[in-house]
Amino acid sequence: MAGFTAPAAADSCTKLSSLVLPDVISITATSIAANSFTSPPFLTTPVPVAFCRVQITVSPAINIEVWLPPAANWNHRFQAEGGGGYAGVISYSALAMAVTGDAVTGQFATASTDTGHPSTGTANGEGGANGRPAAVLRSTLPTIRSTRG
Repeated sequence: MAGFTAPAAADSCTKLSSLVLPDVISITATSIAANSFTSPPFLTTPVPVAFCRVQITVSPAINIEVWLPPAANWNHRFQAEGGGGYAGVISYSALAMAVTGDAVTGQFATASTDTGHPSTGTANGEGGANGRPAAVLRSTLPTIRSTRG
């Protein structure tokens, strides 16, 4: 695959940090122990399962989190999480529910993004609409184009 270089042993969580991908500014992968991850203010209860947390920043400033359950517990399915519209937040509670799974569904690999216009840290919480309209257009126009007949 052009533009993709995988590390020699990509099955280890922390080795995912050495991936080289087009337009990716940074990748940080961390093994998280069960009951040790809480991300306020969105997540008040620790995630009850172990997982691999992969934090990715894509040019120009799009933040993505991918959470991977241990291979032995993974249901071989991916569940994308998002807030819709101009949410502009990583959906930590939805990521936690997906990676935790249950006895019926098993544990999902899951991801969420702020789509490059974070709603936190702005005067009115409107993210890209508050001083970064180009970020809103970059994240919205491809979606509009893909839904047109």
